Amino acid sequence: NEIHKPVNYYIFEKEKNNNIDNNLNFTYLRFKNEYPKKGFEDDYYDDVTAPANLPIINNESVDVESDKFYKVLEDAIEGLNGSLKKTFNYIIVSCGEDLYNLDIAKKIRQKAIEWDLVSGSEVKIFVKIKNDDISNIAKLEGDNIYQIIPFASESEVLSLNNIVNVKLENIALRRHITYTYASFSLENIDKINDAKKKEKSLKKRNDILKEISDFKDKHDKKNTISLNTEEEIVEAIALYNWFYKWASSKRDSNMYSALNIRFKLNLLGLDLDEKYDGKTYSELAKVYEQTYGDNRRYDLSSLAIKGARRNLGIQEHYRWNAYMICNGFVPARFSKINELYSKYGSDYKNIIEAKRYHANITTIKGLEDFMMHMAYLNDSSKFTFDDLKDAIFNKDMKKREKLIELSTDYDVIKYDFEFMDEIIDVLPKIDMGLNKHRI
Repeated sequence: NEIHKPVNYYIFEKEKNNNIDNNLNFTYLRFKNEYPKKGFEDDYYDDVTAPANLPIINNESVDVESDKFYKVLEDAIEGLNGSLKKTFNYIIVSCGEDLYNLDIAKKIRQKAIEWDLVSGSEVKIFVKIKNDDISNIAKLEGDNIYQIIPFASESEVLSLNNIVNVKLENIALRRHITYTYASFSLENIDKINDAKKKEKSLKKRNDILKEISDFKDKHDKKNTISLNTEEEIVEAIALYNWFYKWASSKRDSNMYSALNIRFKLNLLGLDLDEKYDGKTYSELAKVYEQTYGDNRRYDLSSLAIKGARRNLGIQEHYRWNAYMICNGFVPARFSKINELYSKYGSDYKNIIEAKRYHANITTIKGLEDFMMHMAYLNDSSKFTFDDLKDAIFNKDMKKREKLIELSTDYDVIKYDFEFMDEIIDVLPKIDMGLNKHRI
């Protein structure tokens, strides 16, 4: 759980922008300041990341044209190198017009050479340049150790990458519809073994359908919302939640997950094709499964099978953790979940998330803790509260294995696997395919 190579951020501006500190304190730094809550350190699922290892953010007021700037920058880089360890330094220059930005970038590169960094250290200078000709000049500067990398050129803004990303945003909604099908379709509700959970799931479905029906009566004068088939019902539930009930942070979570697809595919040695080239489904699947694996049916045993699929599932959860932390969420406490669930039942989730706490900001082991906890809260006849605490907090592995087996209806780890498991089913629907990654 430790960050073995800590990240340090330095923000240099001529006049200090207090709004940066304000936003960070409201969002990302809440995790550092409030987790774990003092006096409740042992009241959480499996630990996420010790606050001491979180990135350090320094907001400096300094003119980039002054001698002080280079001294402060040198201290920032050399300070990390003080223990004679190699470091990787990314510097972003966005101060003014193209030629000015390039001039500053070249000077920073020269100074970095003069500072004689520890062998193996790297400096990459990303410089904002809109003009394509100046961008091409910038690409000629630097080498593998002291690189200058232009970004935001006019052609880049209209590039394939950006067009692809617009398409990928459509996947976010499709993913949400898939989730909705898993939770609200009669087919999947019928598969629930736990009788109480099945009853609650049916009630939840009927309640939201009543809301949609009322909404339809008031606003759908042209009768565009159809609820005749099961597919139409599930899609209506998905769209109603997406556009009318969800906070923007929930929608954005799906968006960022979709935009992360290319990163995951690149790790597999694959990339997206701009257009779906008519390959058959089996041909697409063959290309994908050569690196991802051919078992795309999830159950808890998936965690025990080492390989790309398991690693990407875990990576997806940690990506989501980072997204939630950057939006000011912190892990929810075990006892607080108990307290709110006893008062509000399954509605505890809405109350706790409104206060920007979330039970799933944890490790994969912590998600197993959550699964057992939800199974107990929904049906305490399954096992005792003492059994639950032994399995979560007292490291009783025999009880843990038994309780996990009794709690599979409440598994949420499946969502971290689901997206990449189904990606080749989705891509042809948005006219996209797969190719070997071109480096």
